Amino acid sequence: MEAELEGHGSAETYALLRQHLGKCRVCREEYEVLREIVRTTHNAEALTRPPMSQSVF
Repeated sequence: MEAELEGHGSAETYALLRQHLGKCRVCREEYEVLREIVRTTHNAEALTRPPMSQSVF
């Protein structure tokens, strides 16, 4: 889930996942809920994280 939101992972994996979610309503609904939770949590963490210091190395 996090890999997908961050743009990581293989196209083949996502194709198989989308194929299954297209056929299985229960999994699709659960996936959408979990994806929203991860996305919201990720955004909230980014907002509360202190800015990274700039290194001069």
